[in-house]
Amino acid sequence: QTRWNEAVSFGANSTVLSPLLKIPDIDKDGVPDFLVFAAAGQEIKSCFYSGTFGTQMKFSGSLHLPGLIGHLLHVTKSGAHYILFYTAKALFAYPLKELYHMAVGPASAALASLKEDADWEMAMRHKARQVPLASSGDIQYVTKMSEKSGSHILVARSAMLELVNGQQLSSLWVVGVPHILREPVLGAFGPDEIAVAIESRVSHETKKVTIVEGSSGIIKWEVELRSEVQSPKPATLATADRRSIFLFWGLYQDERNETGSWHGSRQQRLYLFHPSLPTVLLELSNSTEPIVAFEGLLFERSRHACYVLLAGPQVGSSPGRVVLSKRKLKEDIFSSHVIWLNQMPQDTDQNVRDYFHRMRFRTFG
Repeated sequence: QTRWNEAVSFGANSTVLSPLLKIPDIDKDGVPDFLVFAAAGQEIKSCFYSGTFGTQMKFSGSLHLPGLIGHLLHVTKSGAHYILFYTAKALFAYPLKELYHMAVGPASAALASLKEDADWEMAMRHKARQVPLASSGDIQYVTKMSEKSGSHILVARSAMLELVNGQQLSSLWVVGVPHILREPVLGAFGPDEIAVAIESRVSHETKKVTIVEGSSGIIKWEVELRSEVQSPKPATLATADRRSIFLFWGLYQDERNETGSWHGSRQQRLYLFHPSLPTVLLELSNSTEPIVAFEGLLFERSRHACYVLLAGPQVGSSPGRVVLSKRKLKEDIFSSHVIWLNQMPQDTDQNVRDYFHRMRFRTFG
């Protein structure tokens, strides 16, 4: 049901930036409001909208952020809302209160309900709103480790991962991961222990999937796969034992296929890994079509684990057929191939399939 539909203008030559952010109820009508950013050249405008009627409340002045890559909303433990902006060279943090002040001036009564965080302001007091980082290299992705207030912040650079304390803005750990390919994906390696799955390039035809422990930065598990650059990022699904399965695409080279020719082949295979069996991979399915999008999902109140696959032409290629498919994980597990990593089998393949088939899933978080 459409609640409202409002025509908006962000000015000539402006580009609306994703994502739209849900923010606290600034106009005090009982409904959260929205914040939209629009870029005009190197200038970023902040646009505040009423959540009740969709009307534009205020349109702020500009932030000068050349080379902006992305932004996200972070809430500190004290309840202060900050917008994190990142470019290849730096991570910036602006309090929502300051952005609204830029739009309305100091006389607005709504400013009293918005906070700044003393820890954050202290950490950035000589940094011109720049978050201090211990790692080096170009920033590629920034994400939060959870949606909880004060969540730690993960920064993925070209060859490093860094975890930043979400309250003090101090560096918790830095780990080297050369040639990072894609956005990190969050899961759980141990019970209730957040982990980071990251893909990195080893050679022109080979990538590495690495799982890093979120609390320490220790590498818990990794595997090398043959892979095209265009393969999608991994996906995770939370299991009832409070860990996660990890799903990723590539081609594992074992005795069955190491003599085959990979060069020129477009075939990719989907693999499933669970930390309870660290020496086992399940090969679930394969695809010869370029994969545009891939995600693991839960349906029917967590009882139906599946993955959704969008296959078709890549951006910039010739037009072609697009196929959207959904596959049940349990059905693929029935016909899966069991791969034992670097050691002799410790059980029968069928027992391994049965173990995964009995696995139950839950909502992550």
